[in-house]
Amino acid sequence: PPLEVQYGFAVMAVYPDSPMARAGLGCGTIINQVDGQWITAGNLNTVYSKLLAPNGAATLSVADNRRYR
Repeated sequence: PPLEVQYGFAVMAVYPDSPMARAGLGCGTIINQVDGQWITAGNLNTVYSKLLAPNGAATLSVADNRRYR
């Protein structure tokens, strides 16, 4: 059955040898928190800037309660 989530977004693509790939995250993974902040439609720009920061490291939480750094 599909996983129902209230917050977050689904990963649509993962580059080979990227931090997400090395962490074992793949297409369809639901990321629901970044650095402890729930992801909503209202804060997507802030979330994207954390994820795309060239020297930044973010702690991700996924819908099955795993955490990745």
